[in-house]
Amino acid sequence: MTDASVSPVLYELLGGVVAEDALPMFVQVVPVAREGDLTRFALIVETVGGPLLVGMEGSQLPMEQALVAVGPDGKMGRITQRRATLKVTPEAANGVAAQGLRTVWSIDLPPGDHQLRIATVQTTSGARGSLYLDLLVKDQHPLDPKGLAGLLQDQKPTAFVDPAIQSVLSSQDFQPGRLRPAGRLAPSGPPPAVAFVGPDLAKSTRERATPAP
Repeated sequence: MTDASVSPVLYELLGGVVAEDALPMFVQVVPVAREGDLTRFALIVETVGGPLLVGMEGSQLPMEQALVAVGPDGKMGRITQRRATLKVTPEAANGVAAQGLRTVWSIDLPPGDHQLRIATVQTTSGARGSLYLDLLVKDQHPLDPKGLAGLLQDQKPTAFVDPAIQSVLSSQDFQPGRLRPAGRLAPSGPPPAVAFVGPDLAKSTRERATPAP
């Protein structure tokens, strides 16, 4: 399920038969909270920096990323998309090239077998990639918020952290300033749809990705 605001390219990537690896990504999934029968997972997505930086126009790095869950019934849930133009300094670009670009998502899932699908597009060069990950959500799935805080202790460039995950990190005495901002929203970029960590926090507009009924 989606709406007209979702990029056709992202929709194609999310609906593919097999994932595309032209823009490689790695993901770690951490269960961090529970509400009723839903378990909240943090998805730490790391996109390889080299292909992401190809085709940048000056200091601007435009990108789109989307997440969706395919439920136990094989139906695709609602797609969550984020888009932004990062203004990346030469120093920050070196960090992205060496360490990649990190984004941290949140998704709530009921018990059962799910497949998480993530897609990323660098909109200037057209570089694109997707990743499909099978996930078994257990009843009373064990939670590990401390493990999440530990995974984010490094200084990898970070584009955004979902507000729901920010609140989990705050409960673990994790200071957002420990996350290294990848850049700032370029003034000429689209309306902010991501929350940048660091001193300049942009408001986030998000649509929770929920599995299909």
